[in-house]
Amino acid sequence: MMRDNNSRSRDFIIDNPGKVSAQIVINQLFDNNFDIYFIGNTNGNSLYTVQLNNNERAIVGFTGESILESYVNRKIVAKNLKSMFGVNIVCVQMNICMLYKLLNEDNVDDEDDIVRTIIVNPNHKDFFIPLHINTFSELLLENDLVDKEILDDVVRDNNLKKLSYDKEIQRYCFFEENNF
Repeated sequence: MMRDNNSRSRDFIIDNPGKVSAQIVINQLFDNNFDIYFIGNTNGNSLYTVQLNNNERAIVGFTGESILESYVNRKIVAKNLKSMFGVNIVCVQMNICMLYKLLNEDNVDDEDDIVRTIIVNPNHKDFFIPLHINTFSELLLENDLVDKEILDDVVRDNNLKKLSYDKEIQRYCFFEENNF
């Protein structure tokens, strides 16, 4: 597994739907040291999930803060977030291996309740690439692409940023003072 800087022909792109899109996500993850931005509640015990076509739940992730901010301010998403989490939410920057570790620490007894997939949005469009959390994490660790020491560093100084819903402009905005 490595970053791919090859340019692709039009024919390749047409003949391989999804392959270029997936490579864009992988390249962005390489550039971000495999950190993904997630939407969470202020209690720190829940991440935003959606239900996929196969009825599986997936955690929604983003390759950047600006993409997360754009997504949470879509009318239907903002409405759902306000009903689920309230007017204050958190942008959490976390390595996918750390997420896998946190999800498995709970030792969930109900297999149907385990979230196995992240859908990652690398742009401002409705475009997501699914990643199997366990498989992707194992690949990163096996190939020494992630420093195992970061798995003990759950909360870093800069990985939590609060967003508050501003009723006047009707959107979630990053809160200036991010003291947690």
